[in-house]
Amino acid sequence: MADETAEGFCIPNYLTHEDIAHLVGSSRQTVTTMINELATENLLSYNRQQVCFRDVKKLQKLVNVS
Repeated sequence: MADETAEGFCIPNYLTHEDIAHLVGSSRQTVTTMINELATENLLSYNRQQVCFRDVKKLQKLVNVS
């Protein structure tokens, strides 16, 4: 269940970095690096309980999605 909060648009997190890597065909190290980069740019926050997308519009522009 997704929620819009002060942190942004948040979804429950049930996945490890390793799980995400398997889902997208990548390595755990690459997933960790990308998550850290997105967090540094204040586009994402990630913990064991939830993943929050802080600026969905900016993230969409970054990945070129309408």
